Amino acid sequence: MTRRAGDPAVRAAVRVVPSDDQTIPAEEYRSPLPASAGTTHQAFVSGRLVRIVQKEYFADAARRTEPLASPVPGDEEIAALPPLLVVTAEQDSIRPQDERFVEKARSRGVPVTYRCVPDVDHGFPESGKKQEECAVRELAELVHVHLTTHLA
Repeated sequence: MTRRAGDPAVRAAVRVVPSDDQTIPAEEYRSPLPASAGTTHQAFVSGRLVRIVQKEYFADAARRTEPLASPVPGDEEIAALPPLLVVTAEQDSIRPQDERFVEKARSRGVPVTYRCVPDVDHGFPESGKKQEECAVRELAELVHVHLTTHLA
């Protein structure tokens, strides 16, 4: 958007558990973790939550394909992105689309640092759960290193 507006270029960006593809049907949102002992992980971002988001933010289904809503399917502007830090959560149902986005950005020459945080789900940066404190500290360090590297 800044490039289109003629504003100064964005020099670095951080994306934490981003949603990259609004064209995926809600029923396809499932935990990427394999089932164990006959149970499945109940993903934070469920089909129900996706339906609510699609209804509230993307009521016009045709707008879900626009690059700002779904950068994974589109190619038009990915090469213009600044160096990225993309952080995903191992248990997040959105992780597969984030990984597709990372691969697409890298294939277009965008410098990408990718980190999948183990043992956490989508809401880990804000959950306040004691067991997720280490993940949040790691996230803060990743953001610090990324920004100081690219904004120095």
